[in-house]
Amino acid sequence: MKLSKSKIIGLIALLAVVGVVCGTLVWRQSQPAPAEPTEQVSITGYLGGEKIGLFDDAKFKALAAKQGIAIDYRKAGSLAMKSLASALTAGSRTCLVSMAIELS
Repeated sequence: MKLSKSKIIGLIALLAVVGVVCGTLVWRQSQPAPAEPTEQVSITGYLGGEKIGLFDDAKFKALAAKQGIAIDYRKAGSLAMKSLASALTAGSRTCLVSMAIELS
């Protein structure tokens, strides 16, 4: 049985499609499942004015919730934070958090 040039090209195309489909299935099966947060963490702190916009952003809140982080904050100026830092050394349970997070 002699194969014509068009039949050979068709067979190669068919094998290429089957190879791509099988490769895609294997690749999808090999991807790890996204990890679920093991516990919910709550962070409470004071923020300066320039960080308020980030923490109010809906995308930031969704990313934090996806990672299992609940954020509660109060706005405080730098002088107020300085007095709060002094309270920390006096045994207060207040925690100051300074974060820089870049959203892509």
